[in-house]
Amino acid sequence: MGAVSTGYQSIAIDNFAALLQLLTSGEQNLHYYMAQHHTETMLTACRRHNGAFHASAFFDGRGFQPDDQAGTWSRGQSWAMLGLTRAAAVWGEPYLTHAKTACEYWQYSRPDSLPPNRLGQLVSCDDPSAAVIASIAMLSLARLLPEGEYWRAYAHRQISVIIRSQYFIGFQQDTGYSENQKNSSTGVFWGCCYKTGQNEEELVESVWGNFFLMAALAALTGFIEPGHC
Repeated sequence: MGAVSTGYQSIAIDNFAALLQLLTSGEQNLHYYMAQHHTETMLTACRRHNGAFHASAFFDGRGFQPDDQAGTWSRGQSWAMLGLTRAAAVWGEPYLTHAKTACEYWQYSRPDSLPPNRLGQLVSCDDPSAAVIASIAMLSLARLLPEGEYWRAYAHRQISVIIRSQYFIGFQQDTGYSENQKNSSTGVFWGCCYKTGQNEEELVESVWGNFFLMAALAALTGFIEPGHC
């Protein structure tokens, strides 16, 4: 599942988790087979041994060739983490180990809770939405490992920083609500780096940002299971 005219020859990490959740939501064995086969394809084409993931790959007739440098796009890495935790919840190993390794790569490659959109770029906007997706993955991983509390606490710290950052506009009754926000919209999460032009990326409010931030908060408060979002 890639994009545009080469979609039938390419795969992309963006839809990894959603596709697995869709195919494993029923009871048809064929759908489970398709989901696991797709997971294996993603691992073969996009995974590096250190847990970093390429965001996409193109099939050249002999095999898949990555289109980018592994692990540099923050949201791509978080999509991989989320997809692997979905696979681990269904099939266990070796996907559980792969999920943990991908989360560990995130941890040491992005020590700050507000990660850059891409590593290694001198001019790059932050992408807090990537950290939100990564946090959902870590909360899901926490339920599958004996040392789960460690990952839950790590996800909690990431979300706490985001909620207190400039990228989330609080509510008027919140402590610290500033005068210059009095006439602005409230409850807005605008920490999503998105390509708005041919060579331009901006921070915007997005559907995925709002959805996963709400899901992370609901999971942290015990309102939902992290694997259900």
